[in-house]
Amino acid sequence: MSALRSLLFLLFQLAVTPFYAAAMLLMAWSPRITTYRMAASWCAVNLWAAKVICGIRWRVHGRENIPTGEALSPHIVLSKHSSTWETLSLTQYFPSLAYVAKKELLSIPFFGWGFATASPITIDRKAGMDAMQQIAQQGRERFKQGFWIVIYPEGTRIRSDCGAMRWVPCESCWSEAFRWNCAGSSRLPRSNFLRPANRCPRRARSRWR
Repeated sequence: MSALRSLLFLLFQLAVTPFYAAAMLLMAWSPRITTYRMAASWCAVNLWAAKVICGIRWRVHGRENIPTGEALSPHIVLSKHSSTWETLSLTQYFPSLAYVAKKELLSIPFFGWGFATASPITIDRKAGMDAMQQIAQQGRERFKQGFWIVIYPEGTRIRSDCGAMRWVPCESCWSEAFRWNCAGSSRLPRSNFLRPANRCPRRARSRWR
């Protein structure tokens, strides 16, 4: 049954992603926030499909602690990276987000083409410390455009069954975040994490501190 659900979900993504990618490419001339909202809509559709087709359920705790207000300066969001789910779900709870991501994602047909118009911060992970300069340069541009920035400090996905305490902060990410903060471009919130509720793979719990 699990394999069948996964196959149906994959077919659903194959059906809707080209439509969204084409729409976002046609809207590439519009303000970046506008095309981002189209991407956030794609995320919402896939979350709905994950709930209906795959039976994934989740609860959100601490949503009231997320700063709000039109005059609010952009923030940096540090999230635990366990799966694709949190990448989709963060778009539903935060203002416009610019994800720090590997540039290879842009070469994926349809998905990558649409993702490129959603204003990500793409880096070459093989560049070492130069990648941090890429984050800093593109990050300042995204702040000016009104985006918050999402960084996965581990640099890659970490299995959810490693537990909530398996969170490895990236020291260089912190230093870069503080550099932006000192420049007056943003305020650095306390970190958030995502972890499974009772380690059940079909129910996830999100927390913001």
